[in-house]
Amino acid sequence: MKNVVALFIGLLAFVGAIAQQNDTALLRSLNVSEVKKYQRIHAFVGNIDTCLTEHHKLNSYGLDVFFLRDLGCSGYKQRDIVRARYVGRNMVSQTLERNNEMLVLYAFAYGKKQKQLARKTEVILTNLDTIHTEYTYYKKRRAKTLDSTRLTLINKEGSKTYVTKNTYDKKKRLLSVITVDGDGKTLAETSHTWGTDGNIKSTTNSSFGENITFVQTFFMYDQNGRVVETNDTHSRQNIYLYTDMGLLSNVLGYNAKGELEIEFMYEYTYTK
Repeated sequence: MKNVVALFIGLLAFVGAIAQQNDTALLRSLNVSEVKKYQRIHAFVGNIDTCLTEHHKLNSYGLDVFFLRDLGCSGYKQRDIVRARYVGRNMVSQTLERNNEMLVLYAFAYGKKQKQLARKTEVILTNLDTIHTEYTYYKKRRAKTLDSTRLTLINKEGSKTYVTKNTYDKKKRLLSVITVDGDGKTLAETSHTWGTDGNIKSTTNSSFGENITFVQTFFMYDQNGRVVETNDTHSRQNIYLYTDMGLLSNVLGYNAKGELEIEFMYEYTYTK
């Protein structure tokens, strides 16, 4: 079961990596069909190579139908490819291939009128373990909207259940995401603070148990509401640069010593 849990956590991180760093609506309005993300690690002395680390292919809705992530750019032997199939805007299936081997199959089911995701099923092909995720949406005390995810990991050793709960304020802004195990023990929590301008001021990520972690990230925005700088409690800084059309062009990552450690560069292809 530990292996399944570890893979589950890894998949969550992978999903986070897949998320578009540009606004989907903007990608759609500009008819962007492909996004390539290149990486240069300045910390490697004498290394001036530019490496393709991500490649997105988008449909007419600005959604990923193909995603490549190559960790070889960072010295790891891992190359992931995700392919997705949609009906309209709803993703109905997805596959995850790692190092030329099919790893995970996903299937998605939706509720009434196909508006909200109701269930996700994942099959890990290496051992046929399954992950069932059920999504519940309901209101609480009128002023707050809360949705939760109940996830069950199943294999030969048995099953374990995890619940993720999202809480919102009166303006329906996300305040926190809390994950607990079947005994109600908190495993991880992400919380947001909001500014009067409607933007997130800071985000706190915490994990509990054997490996306790805590990091808070603070955001700065330009006059168009785009993130231009982040700083965290580990003294790391990211600088975000944009094209004239508002798409990301470069992200500069500085370490705790203020040294430029890593740089990401974006390239776009547009449909005619």
